[in-house]
Formats: sequence, C-alpha cells, structure tokens
Amino acid sequence: MRRTVTLSGSTLETATELAVIDARRRSTLAVDSAGSYVANALADGGLRVRLDVASASVAEQDRVVDEVAAASGTTVVLIDRPDTDAAQRSLVERTAARDPRAVVVNVGLPTRTALPLPTIEVAAASRLGAQTARDALLGRFAVQQRMTSAG
Repeated sequence: MRRTVTLSGSTLETATELAVIDARRRSTLAVDSAGSYVANALADGGLRVRLDVASASVAEQDRVVDEVAAASGTTVVLIDRPDTDAAQRSLVERTAARDPRAVVVNVGLPTRTALPLPTIEVAAASRLGAQTARDALLGRFAVQQRMTSAG
C-alpha cells in the first residue's frame, strides 16, 4: 500500500507514543470534520484531549498544552485549517514555545505558510489518514519533505 503524507518544517524526531490535542473546528450538520475517530486513530490509546480553540480562553488552551506536554509521548496538535483560522495558528505558535518537540498533524488543506513546528500534511480527515500520520510519526516510513514559504 502506498502512503502519501508530506512534512513541512524541520525534520521529525521519531516518537514512541503520541499525546494528541484535537483542535479542529467543530462539526456542523453538513460536515463531520471533527469526528473523534480521527484523533482516536492518531492517539491509538494514548492521551487525547479535545480543545475548542474558538471558545476556550488562552489560559485554558495553555493549561491543556502543558498537561499534554507533561504526559508521556510526543505532543501532537491536530488541526484542519491553519491558514484561515487564527485561533488554530495561535495555538500552534504557543505550543511551539511551550513544547518545542511537539508536532502538528494537519488534516485540512496543505498550509501555504510555514508553521513553527514540524507539520505532517495528511489532507484527509479520515481514520486511514490519521493512521498514516501516526505511522510516519513513529518512524514506520519516511515522509516526503515539502517546502513552504515563511510569513
């Protein structure tokens, strides 16, 4: 089976366990963009925290980042629209400052501008996409490096 994901940003450190902050937008009646199966497949039994960045205060978001960073495993910020959602981008920026070894998994459109953490671009909010990202983070196969512009 051919697996395709890309990496933006710096080289990934191989993880042994993942702790996931699911910061994707909320589902609507028309689109189940935040189905828990994606975060569950990525975490695979590890810590998973749902964080609504649109309604949670910055202090609450930082508390969650600190809690997840203190757990065993590599912190993964699961997002779906970093180019259009300032709250998601802000969470990634603050996570980079609080936990520089964290990574991002983006299941939305590929980012046009670089994020401050290594970013796995999956482009599919699916169980298979999450499992593929998990395999890449655990070093089970190499990911293709993609260059993005800064700014």
